[in-house]
Amino acid sequence: MKIIFTFICITFLSSFSLSAQWKQCNSGPYGIYPEAFGAIGSTLFLGGFNGVYRSLDSGVTWSPTSLKLSNIARVQSFAVIGKTIFASSDDDEVFRSSDNGITWANVTNNLDLHDITIAANSSVLFACGYQSGYRSTDMGDTWIKIDMPNFVPTAFETIGSTVFALTSKGVYRSLDNGVKWNIVKYFGDTLKLSV
Repeated sequence: MKIIFTFICITFLSSFSLSAQWKQCNSGPYGIYPEAFGAIGSTLFLGGFNGVYRSLDSGVTWSPTSLKLSNIARVQSFAVIGKTIFASSDDDEVFRSSDNGITWANVTNNLDLHDITIAANSSVLFACGYQSGYRSTDMGDTWIKIDMPNFVPTAFETIGSTVFALTSKGVYRSLDNGVKWNIVKYFGDTLKLSV
């Protein structure tokens, strides 16, 4: 009985300390309608309509970066390779910053995608969009179309040099940075993940 009582007390008291770990930050700049969140070291990046904002003080204050988008475009995703951050937009563009978000370069180049989402591992940047996927091994300077076995990626995720592609047909995996692909899980007619 003593052990049960101790367990209940510890559980009860730990719930107070767990709730104290979260603190609401400044809600960010007014009107940006955030869509994406990224980080390099202690610098936070917030992307949404009109561009990218950054915080150097754990989200207490936010300031706009030089990356501005049209009034109807929004940042969809961020990816990081080393100290370089990339941002993709639903306006069919990819941008790169190597100076902690101070300046941005458009690295869309020959990328023929719509509604772009990006991901990266330590050396390769991946981009997918409507009906296609690409990869870049030179920080977005050039893009190579990924030869995919009859699937259209809707998202990429990486673990080391292993790349996963989410598609309507299933989850595909590449063990060589997106060169060859094999199906990991087939969804059939329904989108279900099994554990």
